[in-house]
Amino acid sequence: MTNSRYELGHICTSCRRRRAVYLRRTSGEKLCSSCYEKSLIKVIKRALRDVNELRPGATIASIIILERLIPSLTLLYCLNRVEQRYGCSVLALAFYMKGYEKVIEDVINSVLISKFNFNKNLVKVLEVEEGLRYTPNEMLDYYLSVTSNKLSMYSNIAVFPFTLNDVSEAAINSLLYGDLKSIALPQSFKVGDTRYVMPFYNIPNYDIYVFSYVKGFYDHVLDDLIPSFNKCLEPPYKHYIVIKELIKDLSYNNPELTQTLVKSVNKLFKAANP
Repeated sequence: MTNSRYELGHICTSCRRRRAVYLRRTSGEKLCSSCYEKSLIKVIKRALRDVNELRPGATIASIIILERLIPSLTLLYCLNRVEQRYGCSVLALAFYMKGYEKVIEDVINSVLISKFNFNKNLVKVLEVEEGLRYTPNEMLDYYLSVTSNKLSMYSNIAVFPFTLNDVSEAAINSLLYGDLKSIALPQSFKVGDTRYVMPFYNIPNYDIYVFSYVKGFYDHVLDDLIPSFNKCLEPPYKHYIVIKELIKDLSYNNPELTQTLVKSVNKLFKAANP
């Protein structure tokens, strides 16, 4: 996953001390593991900065989504690093299809709790009886519906693991259906008494996967588990597979185009919803 040209002989352009392990394609930065983590933490801080509901000692619910397992675990890891400094607690809400509770618990315990020693992290598993949705639009609507009544007993702040890829996919999917009212996934919004935030809103999937690989919790064990999750899902819409692959290619080869797409879509959304 890391670019081999930058694994040896290149110094981090941020700290200028440690060996660079990753080339960030959006900016051209060559980052070491530590500076890469700091950059993601900075993104999360920026996303939470304007959340009025966030107070010292508050509890933030980090929603773990089966179809977005790597971004979910990465967000949970970074969020813990952020909130430990501010006296806040992080609550991991793990969603699963019936019969997969042990697998999800093992992933959380082995990858996060034990390995990174998150003594402040509380884990709750909320059972989802229905099948999971596929497009980011549908997934967001679905998880909002199943958390609206249950989340209030845990926290009034929740974060979703959706990335720039998801936001872009949602935009194109809505355009195909001519649905300008739901074309944009907002980075922060409120439903009832709960504030929802997407800290990885401007971060491509590729960046998240590379970070999880560099940090060591996306390994062959976790990689082997992911296909077993997918077996319990019906194939998604054929046109959505094309959209997903298109955005995947754009986010890797031309990441600036996906960011421009999201900005343009947000302008369309504001025009369609004055």
